[in-house]
Amino acid sequence: MPPVLPLSVTKHIADKLYEKRKLAALEVEQLVKQLATAGRGAAVVDVIDTLVNSYATSSASNARKGGLLCLAATAVALAGCPPGTPRPPDLLQKVVPPILASFTDQDARVRYYAIESLWNVAKSTRESFLQVFPEIFEALFRLCSDADANVQNAASFLDNLVKDIVAESHDFDVAGFVLTLQEYLEVASPFKRQFLLGWLGLLDSLPDIDLVAHLPALLPGLLGMLSDGNAEIRSACTKLLAEFLLEVQTSGAHADVSQLALMLAQQLEQRQEDEAALLTALRWLHTLVQLAPGQLLPHAAVLLQNVLPCLGHADGEISAAARQVNSDLLEQVQERQERQHQRGASGLPAPGSGGALLDSQSLLAAVSKQLEGEAEVSKLEALQWVNVLLSHDARLLQEQQQLLLAALCDALSAASDRVVTESLAVLASVAHQRDHFPAVMAALLGCFRGSGGARLLQRRGGLVIQQMSQRLGGLRVYKELSRLLQEEEDTAFAASVVQALNLILLTSSPLQELRALLQSSLRSAEGADVFALLFASWSHSCAASLALALLAQAYSLACELLAVMAQEPLSMRPETAVELSQLVSLLEAPAFAPLRLQLLQPGLHPALLRAVHGLLMLLPQGDAFRMLQTRLHSIPLMALLSIREQQQAQALAAGRGSSSSGVGLAAAAGAGLSPVGSPPATAALGSSRRNSSSTSLDASSSASGEQPLSPTARQQQQQQQQQQQLVAARSPLIEEKRLVQLFKSRVARLGS
Repeated sequence: MPPVLPLSVTKHIADKLYEKRKLAALEVEQLVKQLATAGRGAAVVDVIDTLVNSYATSSASNARKGGLLCLAATAVALAGCPPGTPRPPDLLQKVVPPILASFTDQDARVRYYAIESLWNVAKSTRESFLQVFPEIFEALFRLCSDADANVQNAASFLDNLVKDIVAESHDFDVAGFVLTLQEYLEVASPFKRQFLLGWLGLLDSLPDIDLVAHLPALLPGLLGMLSDGNAEIRSACTKLLAEFLLEVQTSGAHADVSQLALMLAQQLEQRQEDEAALLTALRWLHTLVQLAPGQLLPHAAVLLQNVLPCLGHADGEISAAARQVNSDLLEQVQERQERQHQRGASGLPAPGSGGALLDSQSLLAAVSKQLEGEAEVSKLEALQWVNVLLSHDARLLQEQQQLLLAALCDALSAASDRVVTESLAVLASVAHQRDHFPAVMAALLGCFRGSGGARLLQRRGGLVIQQMSQRLGGLRVYKELSRLLQEEEDTAFAASVVQALNLILLTSSPLQELRALLQSSLRSAEGADVFALLFASWSHSCAASLALALLAQAYSLACELLAVMAQEPLSMRPETAVELSQLVSLLEAPAFAPLRLQLLQPGLHPALLRAVHGLLMLLPQGDAFRMLQTRLHSIPLMALLSIREQQQAQALAAGRGSSSSGVGLAAAAGAGLSPVGSPPATAALGSSRRNSSSTSLDASSSASGEQPLSPTARQQQQQQQQQQQLVAARSPLIEEKRLVQLFKSRVARLGS
């Protein structure tokens, strides 16, 4: 059997000189052309197989070089045959793979000749060369970053030729190629990135290829190139993205706006540290939202979930771009809600919205989650979204109440007072809705639990309670909180909240009306009811209970409470002394100005004098003790002398009717500590005795050897008798016995 290759070929094909290898290639070209023209296709296949097996894959580098040249000559010869000449159907599948295998050869010259051979194959086969385009592109992608400069230059020539072939083709598989590009765009090599940008620029320039439809697959990789260390790559990528965006604006019908927007939102989440990618993605989103008004509303929740965090970005351009997207979406939602309101068909697609439905539940959940973030501006915009959504769809409260209240309460711990104020405004708005007030108050109370809640109560408790009282009414807020605290099982928590509420009640201007109502508890049934309700929870704290009694001018009750506090084990609690010391400071507040003035009239308010002295006796000798003692020393001496004269006269008058009891009562009055609930001496007097004239009292005093009362003392005695008659004429509004028992049961738990 004759050899497949003539001697003239085998002699020079593996020579070390390029000219001789080139001569062998020319011999092979002529041989293959003759065989093909003669119709000897099988012989052509044998030539190709011999070149592949014996030379192109040889271990000798010169043999590989010669084999590559001869394989290219084979393709050139077949391409030069007259039309109609039969060719092997799988010519490229036989010739190209061994050439591509040499692209990874360790010898740079072998790689160079492999590129040269493939260039000749591509030049001779043209459009049929695209049969192996995926393999060719992969090989070129590897070679573009080759370490050898000559190999890189040769690969660039081959790349340009392949681009020309693709540009001439009308059957190029764009979709398949985009999948390959999508994978390769994630590379970090600047050479490979430059290579890919060149191919994208080519495809974008071809009129028959529409890359806009494939942007969701291409944009992620392109956004990643915007922060490349090479300025040329950043510039080329920015330019290409600008061209793509212009095409989207001019031919929006070909772009899947929703898919693009969702992809961009995903990029905002994944590239939070890449400022260039964030800015570009936000600008694209801004364009898409304006390009298709209403079309992106069904995806508003996903978009806002990633746009709102960008509002607080340190880069001004990024935060400004995020504000544009946010304001556009908010405006579109408000316009849609307004159209629905005008149509009176809530939940139905509004005209011009393309039939797209707004998922209000998902949107509310998304913006509520943003309240957990750190940026102030993001939280404020999220609160604005909550307001807008709730104002047009109250049904959301039924479905999202727990999630929304938890988010709003978390926002109360924000560092910004503005965020806290706006959160409270939304909470108040929710509380105004039917049947939601108790849930809001319960959630608000829950904010103060735990160590974090205790810090919030200490730092922001005053602001929270004052704001809610202003918006909802102090009486309503305090009554509901008191009702909840009555059922509280954690006594320590209840005591801390009550102490805070008591301090706010006594010092806050918005609660002036509530304080006035409580101060009328002895004269007003409404005030007495409110007092009893608050006292039921205030009894969790000794000082708060005493402060409430003093505020309501229930001084007899205050004496009873002090008597309970003086007993063990309550008197042994260090907390009791601390709370009472703090109460002394509160007595200097404007809310207790009436009490301090009443100290100037001990004859009219003997129980007050006993209560304040009792408080003084329970205090350890310290700053609080000296402060209160100084206050008591300010009572005018004449007022005390006057009450002494009144007590002596009352004791003498009472002694006419009953000697033993009158003496005991007078002794108690002389000490300034009458029994609780009974004014000194006068409580034992009948109505006829109370109305007796001053002349008879003077006569009684003279008969007993006492000095007659002065006109001033006589006038004060008459005023006191008239007040006691009014009190005795009506039943007490404050049930002191019941409240004292309630206080005892509460403080018993504190003592234990």
